[in-house]
Amino acid sequence: MAQHGPDGQNGRADEAHEEAAEGQRGQAQGQQEHDESAGAYAMAASATGRAHAPEEPEEPEEPDDPGLRDDTRLCVSGGPSTLHMMPVIFIYTLQSMLLFSMMPSVAANWFAHCDPEEKDLDQCKPNFPTAQAITGAVDSVSNLCAFFSAALLGRLSDVYGRRPLLVIALLISCLPTVALVVTNGKSPYAYYSSVILAGILGNSNMGTLLMSLFNAYIADIYTVRVRTSQLGLLGGLAALGLVLGPVLAGVTSKLSVAQVALLTLGVNAALMVYIMTVVKESLPVVRRNKFTMGRTLNPLAPLKLLTQSSIMRWVALLYFLAMLPEAGVREIMLSYCDEVLDLDQAGAREFGAFIFATLGAMGFCVNVFVLPALERAKVHSSTILSISQVCNSLHMVIYASLHFFPYRGVVFANTLPTAFAMLINVSSNMLISSAMGASEQGFALGTLAAVGGLASVVGPFTFSQAFAYFSRTLNAPQVPFVAGSVIAAVAAILSIFGPLRELESTSKRILAPSHSRLYEEHPDLRDDVVSSDIEEPLLLPGARVVASAEER
Repeated sequence: MAQHGPDGQNGRADEAHEEAAEGQRGQAQGQQEHDESAGAYAMAASATGRAHAPEEPEEPEEPDDPGLRDDTRLCVSGGPSTLHMMPVIFIYTLQSMLLFSMMPSVAANWFAHCDPEEKDLDQCKPNFPTAQAITGAVDSVSNLCAFFSAALLGRLSDVYGRRPLLVIALLISCLPTVALVVTNGKSPYAYYSSVILAGILGNSNMGTLLMSLFNAYIADIYTVRVRTSQLGLLGGLAALGLVLGPVLAGVTSKLSVAQVALLTLGVNAALMVYIMTVVKESLPVVRRNKFTMGRTLNPLAPLKLLTQSSIMRWVALLYFLAMLPEAGVREIMLSYCDEVLDLDQAGAREFGAFIFATLGAMGFCVNVFVLPALERAKVHSSTILSISQVCNSLHMVIYASLHFFPYRGVVFANTLPTAFAMLINVSSNMLISSAMGASEQGFALGTLAAVGGLASVVGPFTFSQAFAYFSRTLNAPQVPFVAGSVIAAVAAILSIFGPLRELESTSKRILAPSHSRLYEEHPDLRDDVVSSDIEEPLLLPGARVVASAEER
């Protein structure tokens, strides 16, 4: 029976107070457990970025001063920057074009047609189709070797930094030049053997390793917000090298092959000294990966990355379809123009100088002025890739038409769409760079370079053989360019109507599990997916490892 007196009221009041106190204690305990859980997760997540850091005194953290760091850089001002890499890009392209514009005529003279009764060997007719067929086969072997080794050297740059690998890549690129110096440009066997050896060591004649390291250097320094224009700036400097390289070739036209090769060796030596003394390392120790024999030197790691990331697969597919005909066309373009326009050796050298100078000027304008304008207009990298794919197909169609309209003006007009096609490299690297973690840039961009190298295995060989066959047998040297335009058109269609734009827009990020050190001591974090609104990186579909927020 209920009590209604004062004692009953006091009892009910005491019970109410006890229930309220108990509820407050429960809420406090729950909040404490939540805080402990969140704190434990935060400690584990932050520990992943330092899983294998050596037991050394911790370096002082970089000051969070707006004057030292802004929203466009990943490092303090006064550290590494594009300015340090600009001379390397420009001078390397300059000296590369010096040899590139010279080698077609040199190779054609190696396999020249000579009249047995003709005593003056200078009157022998250069054999461009045969030279191109052999050169294309050798380049394919070199690029096939580089497919397995370029990504490994990119991974080593994630372990030891960019500067040492840049010097090593330059040393490897000098091997064919050394062969020209030693043999005075008279031995195709020595030259082609050195080209294959350079590919085995990771740097094909396309310079894919060096370019991937250049791109990784920029990705280490700048945020996604301005990375496109910075990559475009390097592309513009490379194009400027195309402008002045042929001019330099004209100045050195009186020199022998060995003298020109010796000059380029001296330039490369100066670049190595500059990198070791002036260029600042872009990848700090805290963001580097740990070297392990089974992971860092795993030649199948690029294939694993391609199977784990949707955006990596699509960009790699489009890049392959673009570079396959582009590498083939690049291989035969000079020989094709020399034959269609009926140029002798001196005329071919002069024409090559002018055409590359014009192409370089166009490429400089597109990369330095057009690309930053597209970035300011917030044009997606996938859209830039689609535009460049269309231009890639168009410029091959124009090359094919040269057979029916053999005028030099056709070639010079074709430099405009060719310059826009150059943006395939910038946009593809940007898509991958923005999706990868900070300590994986060398590996990811090296993998993309390896895909381009794989395309360069098939492209130069098939296009050079097709050019030699159709030129000699059917008098139809334009056929390889028609085939190339069809392949490039397929890539353009896939880039426009495929899922690349959707994959680019996702906030998720990827890392390669076989390479990353992030979860080795924290396997419980392997499959974690964290909301991006707390600035934690996410996994792209198929990828399994997250990067620490510090590495973003």
